[in-house]
Amino acid sequence: MANYTDIRRAKGKLARYKRIILDLYPTITEESGIYFLTRIDENGIKYAYVGQAKHILNRLAEHMNDYKQHIDLSLKKHGLFSSANENGWKIGWLHFPLSQLDEMEKHYIKQYADKGY
Repeated sequence: MANYTDIRRAKGKLARYKRIILDLYPTITEESGIYFLTRIDENGIKYAYVGQAKHILNRLAEHMNDYKQHIDLSLKKHGLFSSANENGWKIGWLHFPLSQLDEMEKHYIKQYADKGY
């Protein structure tokens, strides 16, 4: 069982990742919706990850904090896109009500696949 110090440390790390995201994407919110992570590597290969979230900003911070999924590890390895990191991940998002998340996630996964990601 996690103790109070561990919980505080984890919440602090999530808050730090949220600030990093907000510095690059100041209009992102905690609303529900679909988020898109895209990158093009140094060889021109396109990658995309499409996910759904009840709270988009929090979910993206969790990806940056976790080691559970391939995208989590890739975010750590490649970082977020910036002028100094042109091969990093870019973030996009669209807001949808919770009732539409499954349907819209499938729609956008197919859309990105059709575009060669």
